Amino acid sequence: MGAKSSACAECKEMCSQCLSFALCSEADLKEGSNVFKVDPRMFCKTCMLKHTNIDFKQTEDVIEAKGDVKGNILFVHGGGGNRLMFAAHARALASLGFRCVLLDLPGHASRIDEPLSMDSACACVKAVHEIYFGSSALKCLYVGGSLGAYIGMEFLGRHPSLFSGAVIGMAGQDVGSETRGWKAGLGIFAMKNFLPGMAPTKLFKLMRDQCAKNGHISPDLYVEMVARPGFFFHQVCNQIAVMEASAPRKSLGNFLGPILFVNGDQDHHDSDHVWLALCSHNASKLVLYEGADHFFSHDERFMQRFIDDLAQFAALVVG
Repeated sequence: MGAKSSACAECKEMCSQCLSFALCSEADLKEGSNVFKVDPRMFCKTCMLKHTNIDFKQTEDVIEAKGDVKGNILFVHGGGGNRLMFAAHARALASLGFRCVLLDLPGHASRIDEPLSMDSACACVKAVHEIYFGSSALKCLYVGGSLGAYIGMEFLGRHPSLFSGAVIGMAGQDVGSETRGWKAGLGIFAMKNFLPGMAPTKLFKLMRDQCAKNGHISPDLYVEMVARPGFFFHQVCNQIAVMEASAPRKSLGNFLGPILFVNGDQDHHDSDHVWLALCSHNASKLVLYEGADHFFSHDERFMQRFIDDLAQFAALVVG
């Protein structure tokens, strides 16, 4: 997926072997009065690098703690996203004394050329942990959203001693191939049959329209995490495979630390209570935000509450 079907919007070059990148340039966004109505343009990789707000020369961002460091937090983004997904949250947590690291998963943003699989994702998390936290005497908290949450639950089972606790958000539905229900099965079937054939601009517009439909996501957040960086669904089949490879019912029993599960009650969440029951630590809990959907982490009605919940849990686990 991602081969160019039209010339680059800037250089006008066409290459069927290259990936196409859909995003909104800074100039495009300034021309529109409503950023949610600005259509993305298709760029080749060379021209995309001129317009994206992601630094492709590095694969992680570090936001240092203000004052004395209380603990470490690793943020792992969702499918199609990038390390800026949780940038606003990380800035807020850093102001409270937590050293925050945000990574790009394989197959996304600065790691777009790396194959994505459950193994490569877990290897990426492990490598980043070793680089930034390996020599630290302070504890570490894992925060994952959507795809990053499913990867996190698997990682906790494989490497139960590396993180002292975890926040699993926007991932309350069992999508594993061996344990999912029929609703999740239908969703996976639809994703497999429709998403791989969509052009990057079409996928971008789907995400943009969902953000607009929510009605409570600030334009600045949307621009920072979606419009300017673009949407990375070039390895959508691999993303689906990662979801199907998740097996929380097997992995969570190996982890002894506390886990905070956070979901919107309007989002799919058929298994979060089951996973909570598998947690051995009595500080584990499930929080459902009433009236919230899959985008609650950036929804102005719930974002501060989510940040407060993160801060409280981080203080308990690694503070």
